[in-house]
Amino acid sequence: MSKLEPLLQQINTYKKDYKPLTAAETLQLISEIKRISESKILLEKIIFLFVSTEKNLLETECLTKRESKIFSLIGSQYTSQEIANLLNVSKETVSTHRKNIIKKLNLKGAGQLQYVAFKKIQEIINNN
Repeated sequence: MSKLEPLLQQINTYKKDYKPLTAAETLQLISEIKRISESKILLEKIIFLFVSTEKNLLETECLTKRESKIFSLIGSQYTSQEIANLLNVSKETVSTHRKNIIKKLNLKGAGQLQYVAFKKIQEIINNN
């Protein structure tokens, strides 16, 4: 039995029943695709975007909602330009938010920001 067989069986089951997937079922399906995919980074971004629309996972008391969203996207390995495009803001606006996040979280720079945000996202993905 190939790695795809259980995934295809699950898809076929849902097709027969004509039921929309719940959020949990969708996340489970995406996680299974990630497990067998060669492009794991892209799939992790998709998983994060799906999960983050269901809950505000990375909101902290010290960050604004916009900063929390940008922190989450940084953790999902989006570049500043990709974040700017997703949020319909300029790259400079993203840069300003990054600087504010670094200050508020008492981080030592952009590298530490990326590391901390990535670790947080990995923790969320692994718990789902």
